[in-house]
Amino acid sequence: MIEIKKSPTADTRTCDVAKWSVSVVSSSRQHIADVAKAMAFSPQVVRGCGGHDYDKLTV
Repeated sequence: MIEIKKSPTADTRTCDVAKWSVSVVSSSRQHIADVAKAMAFSPQVVRGCGGHDYDKLTV
C-alpha cells in the first residue's frame, strides 16, 4: 500500500495563490514523489491480478 498526502498547493492550476510561497516548491516535490510511488506500486497491483477469479472456472 502507498500513502498519498493531500497538498493544497501542488496543483498550481487550482490552488489558492495567496498560499503560494516556498511551500509550492515543497508541495510540488511531494506530489512528484507521490506519483512516482504510485507508478512503482502499479505493476505490483497488476501482477497480483493474474489469478483474479480463477476459481470461478474450476470444478
